[in-house]
Amino acid sequence: MFILATEDQIALPEAGLDLVFARNVFHHLPEPGKFFAKLKRYLKIGGRVAIIEHKKKGFSFVSLFGHHTVPEEIVREMERAGYMTGASFDFLPDRTFTCLQRNNPLSLSQRFKKTVWVHSLLF
Repeated sequence: MFILATEDQIALPEAGLDLVFARNVFHHLPEPGKFFAKLKRYLKIGGRVAIIEHKKKGFSFVSLFGHHTVPEEIVREMERAGYMTGASFDFLPDRTFTCLQRNNPLSLSQRFKKTVWVHSLLF
């Protein structure tokens, strides 16, 4: 299913998506971290984002016009937006492929308390 949307108008149910696939989009976003932070509410807990971007290569259209984003920048922006790094793949010869996952909405202290509580039941 394809849905036409703008950054401010996305007609999707909250926590309704398993996967968001963004191919050659990241480098066009003026504030990618902000965009994906807003998009996160539409992902289910544990939902994933797959981002494919051009690799910078020599004297080419992609390099000359900035139609690429290095994986390190994608990961940095996405972690700031509340995603965890998943996997990276290199099977596409002129593209990067980065998968990320929506972070657990519990704060670190809440997760720690929950872990301690479960741990105390085991002993």
